[in-house]
Amino acid sequence: MCGICGFYGFEDKQLLNRMTNCLKHRGDDDKGNFVSDKISLAHQRLSIIDLDRGKQPIHNENSSIHVICNGEIYNHKELRKELEGKGHKFYTDSDTEVIVHAYEEYGVDCLSKFNGMFAFAISDGGRLFIARDRLGIKPLYYYLKDKTFLFASEIKALLEFDIKRKVNIDSLFNYLTFRYTLEDSLIKGIRKLKPGHYAVIDQDGFKEYRFWDIKFSENYYLRPEEKFFNLFKDSVEKRLMSDVSLGAFVSGGIDSAAVVSQMGENVKTFTIGFENDPTNTLKDAKAVSEHFGTNHFELVEDNNILSILPRVIYHLDEPIVEPSILPGFKLAEFAKKHVTVALAGEGADEILYGYPHYKMLDFANNINKLTLGLVRIKPLPSIAKIIPENILNKMFHYPYPIGKEGKSRLSDFVSKLGNQNESYRELISLFSAKDNIINNHQNNNLDLVLDNFKYSNIQQNISHFEIKNWLPNHVLMRLDKITMAHGLEARVPFLDHRLVEYCASLPNELKLQGSNEKFILKKAMQGKLPEKIIKKRKSPFFTPITDWFDKDIRQIASSLVEKDIMTEFFNTQKIKKIIDNHNKSKLIYSRQLWALISFYVWHRLFIDNEKVKNLDNFL
Repeated sequence: MCGICGFYGFEDKQLLNRMTNCLKHRGDDDKGNFVSDKISLAHQRLSIIDLDRGKQPIHNENSSIHVICNGEIYNHKELRKELEGKGHKFYTDSDTEVIVHAYEEYGVDCLSKFNGMFAFAISDGGRLFIARDRLGIKPLYYYLKDKTFLFASEIKALLEFDIKRKVNIDSLFNYLTFRYTLEDSLIKGIRKLKPGHYAVIDQDGFKEYRFWDIKFSENYYLRPEEKFFNLFKDSVEKRLMSDVSLGAFVSGGIDSAAVVSQMGENVKTFTIGFENDPTNTLKDAKAVSEHFGTNHFELVEDNNILSILPRVIYHLDEPIVEPSILPGFKLAEFAKKHVTVALAGEGADEILYGYPHYKMLDFANNINKLTLGLVRIKPLPSIAKIIPENILNKMFHYPYPIGKEGKSRLSDFVSKLGNQNESYRELISLFSAKDNIINNHQNNNLDLVLDNFKYSNIQQNISHFEIKNWLPNHVLMRLDKITMAHGLEARVPFLDHRLVEYCASLPNELKLQGSNEKFILKKAMQGKLPEKIIKKRKSPFFTPITDWFDKDIRQIASSLVEKDIMTEFFNTQKIKKIIDNHNKSKLIYSRQLWALISFYVWHRLFIDNEKVKNLDNFL
């Protein structure tokens, strides 16, 4: 695990050094570079495999091809044997060296050979080749203008080049809808290489290609839970590959518990929780530890960690609307004191229909079918408005009251049930299109949802969209940035591409049976996990955001609402209304204000380029 950066079309050793220094937090064990008149590559290393000889860039036998990589190739030993059989000579035991020889042997088709998480760049004469893993576990940003091309693991490294710092308004609209940005970052001109894609940069310019995509079907297998378990077990075993200490994050839920169950003995586990947590995260995580006899480390936070938000946003590169980034950041910092690698349970919800909105859309879709031709859909929005809040909270396991605004949003969602992509966007949107929160701007990001909704089945459509968008741009981006801020590598066994492809081929009822989500995982873990964990109802990681709202967020938002940054981009009358009515829908309004405050902080850091010595006191 590391940070990578470089450029094509010019030579500038000082720029390359500045870019590399921006990535030092990702790994300060070593650094290296390759410089030619056309291509420059640089690598900031966190040593995981072949600690003594694995320094990058790594080259082929005659040093005509050089590679830098952020990530791991988990099947490198098998590939090494295959390549040695074809005559290739290795000079390290590093998994990265497999990339350069596989590229020599197979060209761009080498990508189909790799099982891993990676973002890498290869210099091949006057040709630059970059690639990102299938699911987008590792980030890779780039900037292209005329014939100048730069790339890096983080945006802050690209900004060492003379890039005009201007907000991409379309991306801001997407951020306030989906809670994250998509392929285009918040800074105009800086983009992400899409998951499962590679690009070639040479004298003919920049060309991007797809090498992998997820495809859904509904195949029926004999004892499917056995194949699921075997793929999962092998995935975990592959991700134990390490020459340094490793552990696992646990929350007490089935995803992280399943990972720990396959890690063997002498495992270190880490969890974080808050005082007065109604979801019992700390208690349940400790129960997992006791069941498997792990060496357990527990971090208990009070409610006063909001001050670290600017420091976290600095490391995120872009704001993400997820309050759990704060405890996640603290947990990674805490775990790094004991391990260098940590396994995590991310990805299970996306591939196994684990989120509440899968159940909600399925339930609503069935109601829509039943009422079609009878009462049609028109009376249902009114019904949604009169359902008592406590019933809605119980149905969808909201940790905070849904409130008046939440019920109104639910009503809008129901009214669009005849259109899958519109109903989905309405349900997951932070700000709906009718909010008009951005000054003088309209963006039909519904087209993006529509492009991903290509199946007749609504669950497959949601999963397809979230694997392609939510997963790499929110879940995995968050995990990478908050762990690598401390030089900690996170690995995600549920996102082995073989397991993802298998789950996509399963019928829906093996993933969601009524209100029972992740059904095949629960079936596969029978006898391997305590029944209490298997039967535990999914709940989001608890953060005391309503307490933060009452004590801090509302006050901060009030102090920022008339700032130039806010008046430039937003309808401040709408913001004032949210602040004034906050008690009516804390579930919705607290997150809306969180998003706006986060954007304000991000703008000062990345657009205004303020050099703040004490980020904790930035607000």
